[in-house]
Amino acid sequence: MGDDEFESVVHGIMQAARVKKLKTREDKMRYVFERLDRDQSGTLTTHEIVHLARKLDPTADEAKIKESMRFLDKDGSDSVNEDEFVDTMVHFLRVIESQEDFDRTVAMLLQSTPPQSAKRFDEKIPRKYAALVSALPTTDVAKQILAEDVIAAMVDPSSNIALVDARRPEERAVSTIPNSVPVHLERDSSAPYGYRVAIQDAHGFDFLYETSPSSEDGGKSGLHTIIVAFCNTGERGGAAALSLSEHLCRKVHNLYGGLIHYFNIGGRLVDSEGQDIEALHPGSRKMAGYIVRKNCFPLLSLPADDRPPLLGQRLDQR
Repeated sequence: MGDDEFESVVHGIMQAARVKKLKTREDKMRYVFERLDRDQSGTLTTHEIVHLARKLDPTADEAKIKESMRFLDKDGSDSVNEDEFVDTMVHFLRVIESQEDFDRTVAMLLQSTPPQSAKRFDEKIPRKYAALVSALPTTDVAKQILAEDVIAAMVDPSSNIALVDARRPEERAVSTIPNSVPVHLERDSSAPYGYRVAIQDAHGFDFLYETSPSSEDGGKSGLHTIIVAFCNTGERGGAAALSLSEHLCRKVHNLYGGLIHYFNIGGRLVDSEGQDIEALHPGSRKMAGYIVRKNCFPLLSLPADDRPPLLGQRLDQR
């Protein structure tokens, strides 16, 4: 077996495992949509629909494919958005009663689709760190955004971005991205990756609105166009992004490579007083080894056994 074939087999196994972790058929089909939307445009084009149709029926001719497009494209836009895709596919596959058979069908659709974190993301990050990030359990599930794109959006006055810090309190106390808002991840065995963003009250996410004193709606003049959750590596950030997406019923991105990559490429950090600082709490001594930029954080202050529990791992299993 060649390297490419072996990689394809491993990728297929990982995809199938991730699909099984998703609770509902809607979530599974959203995952399929993410994988099929290779250009991450938020819609599937005719070319991508052809790819899907041939997966469902290798003998499908052009007429059948066009019929599938009309069935999926409910608004006649010549493209299929995520909601159209999910609603239609769940309805179309309702005849599959067994969850095992449904998962097998999903696996067939996912076969040969590349990981979301493929070359477009990994080529921006040093190889060893890219290997760690791409292997995180939430990388292929949460919508990803590059640190370079976040930095560009932060300095662009026409951009509208909200940043959500999902790290531990002691990490946030050292530094964070300017204007980011902290959220607390609480353990929840029903969540796909064992964590869920704690919802304190109905107003817990007011920061996701653009405020304006002169607006007629009491200061809320519109939703942020980009919401990005982050942690040090992307694991907790991915869990936060998935949880927020579910709560807000809209797409939330995860910062690919986390604060470590953001910091390495010169991303700005501030302390609790809002002052610029060149210090990042790495989360653990091991993660500190991936930081290549000068870091003023005192690593000796970290205990020898400082690794936080993995997502979904109980504290007493550390």
